[in-house]
Amino acid sequence: MRISRRSVAAGFALLVFNSFSLAADIPKPPEPNGADTVASPKLHSGTVRITEEKPDGPLHKAVRNYAQYYAFKSVQPPYNGEPEEKKLGTFILDINSLLKDAESFCTLQNQPPATNLSQAQLEFAEQFTVDLAAAAKIVLDNATRPMERLNIVRMLASCSKMPGTKLIDPLLRVINDPNESDALKLYAFQGIKTFLEHGHPEDPTKHINYKDVAKLAQISDSLTKYIVQKRSYRDAKEQMVIEYVRREAVAATGRFKLGVVRENTRKPLSRPGYTLMRVLWDPEIAPPVTIQERIEAICGFCQMKIDDDLNIDVAAPFLQPSLVEYLRQANNDFTRMTKETSKSILPWKISAARLSYSFALWREAAKTVPKPRYPEYITSLANDVIATLAPIEKEGAGATTDSNSLAQWLPRNLPKAWSGGNQQPVLLYKDDPTSLLPIVPKTPVLKTPDPKNPMPPAKTPDPKNPAPPMKMPDPKNPMPPIKN
Repeated sequence: MRISRRSVAAGFALLVFNSFSLAADIPKPPEPNGADTVASPKLHSGTVRITEEKPDGPLHKAVRNYAQYYAFKSVQPPYNGEPEEKKLGTFILDINSLLKDAESFCTLQNQPPATNLSQAQLEFAEQFTVDLAAAAKIVLDNATRPMERLNIVRMLASCSKMPGTKLIDPLLRVINDPNESDALKLYAFQGIKTFLEHGHPEDPTKHINYKDVAKLAQISDSLTKYIVQKRSYRDAKEQMVIEYVRREAVAATGRFKLGVVRENTRKPLSRPGYTLMRVLWDPEIAPPVTIQERIEAICGFCQMKIDDDLNIDVAAPFLQPSLVEYLRQANNDFTRMTKETSKSILPWKISAARLSYSFALWREAAKTVPKPRYPEYITSLANDVIATLAPIEKEGAGATTDSNSLAQWLPRNLPKAWSGGNQQPVLLYKDDPTSLLPIVPKTPVLKTPDPKNPMPPAKTPDPKNPAPPMKMPDPKNPMPPIKN
């Protein structure tokens, strides 16, 4: 039995509409005037520079009016749940239409023949996020209706399309506040994810704020804190809500372009790459991590730049078990769909394509890695993954897949530190003694949770009775081919 998305939506409804109170006074939204509509296309195209005029100039006023319009409009009737007096000849939009309009406003296009956004466009984007963050603070400080708080965070997420840097603070405020609901955090994670996807115009492999390493580390730490926490849940519906929101946090972490956030001195400040590996291996995370979250973690990890201190002979072997389990999940899901004529738990063709693409990028990046760092671990694993997932990518979960090569890859490619047969925890990053894998030395067991009998929270291991060493697949008894 699967819990439908409607049930998950009902769970979110409980989070959002758990109480109602009178709305606090929030300024009325300014309607953009004629001067604003004239300035807008010039700002978007970069034909004018907002930094060349005084703060009270017409360009600044136009940007401020648009920012306040979207922020304050989202918490006014009818968007906040209050009825609005209908006037003859007026058309009342719903909140989704307002959000789409804001997202369109915040989507900047390069102006040919230029291939990147101009400096003038980036200055406009930065000023807009400054003004929107200030307006959002007013709403978050004063809004008491759950719908109003939800709407402003959704607006921040939509406006994260604008390649500015100042929306991070209000989004992190929501994520780090234990009193804010998971419904708000869901959209805050989406906003963070969109922000991290912005590449710097001069170097797309870097974040748009790559120089502000302290802020990037703050983002990474906030996401990590949410992901790895041990949470209790009352029933299967609440469990699914937690997993659904946490998946967005994992996806946002996977948008980091670097596995390690470092100072100029190379001192590590935060390791989003290790967080993604913890998603695959940390049994203390509760509720248990789902296969959907593991896909996000694997794709994100493989698309990060290979850090100079990453132990490749550790990273690749610790990705393999989740990939083998992915194949089992696909086979089990197809069997269940065939017997119960029910829907799939995820789009297998798309997920297989995402995994293959991520490993193709990782394989390409490994070409420049020096041989003493064992880049062949990445190359060989990527080759096996791409070949094994090709049938699923074309035909779906019911495809016949020869998984022998992928299943046998790990016994042939153990971490170098285990060459003597001593399978002790190993370091993911050689300069970080805390980046041990496995977190608890045992193979992760991935099971589709039973909605009628959800898995209990993981227990804290007894230091006097540690778990046995991690078991590796038996090369003499490989996983059989998957058949439909």
